[in-house]
Amino acid sequence: TDSSMCTQFAKLNLKAGESSMEKFNFMSGFSYIEHGISFLPKESKWNSSSYDLCRSLHEAACLACYVNALPTKANEYISELLENAQCLEHKLKAYYVMVKNLTSSGDFKQALKKTFDVLIELGETFPTEITPEIMQEELSNTKSLLNNFTKESILSSPKLMDEKKLWAIKFMNNLSGPLSITNYQMGPLIACRMVQLSSQYGYCSESAFGFLGYGQAQISVFEDVDEGYRWGKIALSLLESLGGKGYLPKMRCLFNSYVSLWKEPFHASSNVLLHTHSEAMLVGDVEYASVSAFFYCRQALVCGQNLLLAEKECKAVASKMVQLKQIQMCYGQANTY
Repeated sequence: TDSSMCTQFAKLNLKAGESSMEKFNFMSGFSYIEHGISFLPKESKWNSSSYDLCRSLHEAACLACYVNALPTKANEYISELLENAQCLEHKLKAYYVMVKNLTSSGDFKQALKKTFDVLIELGETFPTEITPEIMQEELSNTKSLLNNFTKESILSSPKLMDEKKLWAIKFMNNLSGPLSITNYQMGPLIACRMVQLSSQYGYCSESAFGFLGYGQAQISVFEDVDEGYRWGKIALSLLESLGGKGYLPKMRCLFNSYVSLWKEPFHASSNVLLHTHSEAMLVGDVEYASVSAFFYCRQALVCGQNLLLAEKECKAVASKMVQLKQIQMCYGQANTY
């Protein structure tokens, strides 16, 4: 029948779109996804018979629109998905992209509010006020947890299978950008919670960012550069071993922007950040392509490079970030210095 053929075409386009996006070709992916949605009946696409297919297409469309710098279109798909999703688990991907959209638009406070609202629904709560005592307690508890830590013990541990805890860690990892701009004191608590949940329930690619955040706290809270650098290197190694290819540019960006510069020559991290900017673009991480570009510009302008050439490169990457609707992240980072 015509109906069954349309469903089959929608499924084929979904498969092609997801395959393209897995290869980080988000433009082609979005084209396939849009075609897939067009095969669904407009009045009944959210009916039970096509609900799962329709949801999967809209989830993919949200992400593809965000990466392709189509925030208004992304919000349309997000709204439709949230309006028709049957439970919290079916809304999580939409909320995840919503937070990224809010961050890229510069609405960092709303991005944080929405993230913490979702985390509450996932069973994870945080204090509204961070005191030195709370931070010390969390860091001490995490240090005790990691006393017998080895990279090998983590890699031999079970993978995180609890979907709610996995999403909780994903949302916590999503906080690093807006928190660094509006509420950096919360960062160490988020990192400690990520480490604690991973130790209790199993590890995922995002777990590595908990260890990186813990390392950053060693430097920012305890002024222990050697320990912070050690944990930063462990986090890098862990992510590579855990197979988080799409996250590597973000990890290298954060490591070279906040950790390595305390131990390594400034110009060395500058070169890495320029390469990381390109890597992030290739995997569709437009947020950390932007952050890498900002920190590259900061370091290029103060580490002895030819200032005229550095200024020209900085203008070029800033122009690209405007096109990708990510310039607000650069402004936000600049305002913290």
